[in-house]
This record gives sequence, structure tokens and C-alpha cells, in this order.
Amino acid sequence: LGSRLSLDVSKRAIVHPPAVRARSAVGRYQLPAPPMMVGFLWRPLLVAGLGFAAVAAEGEASADATCPSGSGACSADDDASLAQIKVRPLPPRSSQPPSVGLAQSSTAGPADFVPCTYSKTYAFPASIVQQDSEGIEGMESRCKGNSVVNSEDEATCILDNNAFGFDYKYWPVENVCMYSEGATPNLSQDQCKTLYGKWIENGVKTVKLPDGTEAMTGIGYGALNGLRGECALLKYEGKQAVIFQVSVRYWSLCMTQNTWEYLLDGEDPKDHCFVPEVKMINCTDVPGMS
Repeated sequence: LGSRLSLDVSKRAIVHPPAVRARSAVGRYQLPAPPMMVGFLWRPLLVAGLGFAAVAAEGEASADATCPSGSGACSADDDASLAQIKVRPLPPRSSQPPSVGLAQSSTAGPADFVPCTYSKTYAFPASIVQQDSEGIEGMESRCKGNSVVNSEDEATCILDNNAFGFDYKYWPVENVCMYSEGATPNLSQDQCKTLYGKWIENGVKTVKLPDGTEAMTGIGYGALNGLRGECALLKYEGKQAVIFQVSVRYWSLCMTQNTWEYLLDGEDPKDHCFVPEVKMINCTDVPGMS
């Protein structure tokens, strides 16, 4: 049902951002649009919001059930610390290479950097495919003559700017950790809230990662099999950025303004085909997150 809703919504006209209100079928979820957001950034949020409504209409899990039915990958302990989150076992995902052994929100994916793509099919929670491919013709146009992917299963993702869309102030925790079934296969909704709250508290800044390399932090869209509450490490021409995913996977990798400016030395990616390399990492491996 979630997939059908996504397909239907993708054909509708975009509502002007200040008037947008995505609400669930049972009236428990409301997503206000920030006044400075451009329309194309909010279309994916409407898709995800309506997908969430489908889950609610089918019957949400009880407040105590923070894991999908039958899953032992996460815990119902709402008070789990960030350190406890980090050591949770990580189930592999069938559509990507086996887990690299990192745990916490979920970091299934390649161990090394790969050219950026995003999954069009990976679903979590069940029936919710946290992706949007609206306007992907823009990627193909910008990348004409380059080797890119656009299949039924995945597509290339390219760097894009912020357009005021991913300033931290526009992304309250309830708009990020939005699924009662759990944020990821091994991160409950409440644990996601704790993790994201810490990320926001740390702010946008350069950090030194465990391997000694430097990266700028930020928030934005997801890549690979990414889910809200996970972190992707992007690399482009020697610069790196760690993005905490707060929305869907998308071909246009918009992110916090200071972050893309750092990654691209201030060059606006608009109309360019800048394909970064990407891999999933532990959000708690970022200094200040443990």
C-alpha cells in the first residue's frame, strides 16, 4: 500500500511549501513545511508522510513495540544509551553486500567507498520504501555523457545544494524519527530520537574520524540503502562530509549549506554532475556522538 501511495503522489502537482500539511489517516502525524523550503525538496517528504499514513491505517504497533514483529535486532528499552546502541548486532540486507560489522542505527553496505547510488526498492519499515525518484530526468540531463545508473532498482545520486532545505532548525526530531516500528532494523524510534538529538546538539562542524581523516557534518537526503537515523560518509575530490539522513533517499543529494560548501570548496553544484563516493558509517563514530 505504501508503494502504491508513493506512485500516486509522484504524479500530483507540488503544493506551495507554506501551505503543505502531510497528515496521517488517523490524524496523529503532521508535517509542517518550513517557509523557506523550495517545492521540490518537500515532495519526497509528502511521499514519506503518506507512506507512514498507510502503515498507521493498517494498524501501528503498540507504544512498547519498538521492533518489527518477530525481530530481535533492536530493543524496547527506551532509555538505552548511545554506547548501548553502538554495540547492537547488525543484520545484513539482501540488496547490498554483507555488513561491514558496524552497528548502531544500521550500517549495512560496502566496506569501501563506491560511486553514489541509492536504492529504489529497499523497504523499512515493512512496505515503506524511503526513496523518491521524482525529477530524475534532471540527473540524466546533468550527467549526459557520463556513466550513470537509472534502473528499476537503483540510480546514481549527485551532489546538490541546500536551498535552505537542510538547515538544522527546519528538522525537528519528530520529522526525522517518525516510525513507531523503529527507525532501522536495529534502532528503535526512541533511540533514533536520542541519536539525532545528540547530532543536532553537536552542530555543523569539521570533525576528525577514527581513521584520522577530516569531514564536515551535516544533514540531508540518503544514499545506498540508507534510512532516517543513519549516517553516510561522502567523499569528493579529497574532501569528506558525514550526512545524518533525515529524509528519503534521493538522486539529488541536497544537504546543509555549510556542508556542501565545504565539500565543493564553495562551488555551486547546480547544473553539474558531481557524483561523490559514499559508504555507510556509524553515526556514533563521529566525535561527540558517543
